[in-house]
Amino acid sequence: MRQDGSGFKVLHSFDRLNGSGYYPSAGLVAGDILYGTTTQGGSSDKGVMFGVALDGSGFTLLRDLDKTAYPWTLMLDISGVIYGVASHVGGRDDPTYNLDGALFQVRPDGQGFTIVHSFGWLDGSALGSVWLTRVGNSIFGVTETGGFGTWYGYYGDGGVVFRLDLPQPRARRHLDPP
Repeated sequence: MRQDGSGFKVLHSFDRLNGSGYYPSAGLVAGDILYGTTTQGGSSDKGVMFGVALDGSGFTLLRDLDKTAYPWTLMLDISGVIYGVASHVGGRDDPTYNLDGALFQVRPDGQGFTIVHSFGWLDGSALGSVWLTRVGNSIFGVTETGGFGTWYGYYGDGGVVFRLDLPQPRARRHLDPP
C-alpha cells in the first residue's frame, strides 16, 4: 500500500454462510500462496485452513479443522510441512478431547493432518497466541498459559517456552527409491 492509501486490495471476504470460515486467525506465505486458518466455520464450526494466491485468485478451502478448534499460529517447515497450534482438540464425545490445545502438522494441500503433541496444563496450554519457529530438528514455541509457575496464588498459569524434537529423517542409501 502506498502512503496515499492507494494500492490496497481485498483478496477475499469471509462469510459465515458460504462455508469458507470466518474470523481469520493465522497466516503465512509460501511461494505465491497465502495459507491461513479461521477460528470459526467449517462442518463443526471449529475453523478451516485455506489458501489464496497473492493476487487474490484461487481461494481454496484446504481442510476442515474438525479435529481441532481455534487454530492460532502457523509455521512453514523447511521440508514444506505446515505446523500449527490450536487451543482445543477433539469434541466433547471424543476420547482425545483436550482444552489445553495441540501442536499439529499438515501438508500445504490440506492432507496428512496429524496431532504432533497434545498439551497438558503443566507443559503448556495453547489457549491464546503462540509462536513457533524451527531450529535444526526442533520446533520451539511459547504458550500463553499453563506451566508450573505461580500467579496470584494459582499454580501453572504463566505460560511456558517449549521445544519439540522431531524425528531424524531417515538417511537414504544410493539404491533406495526417492
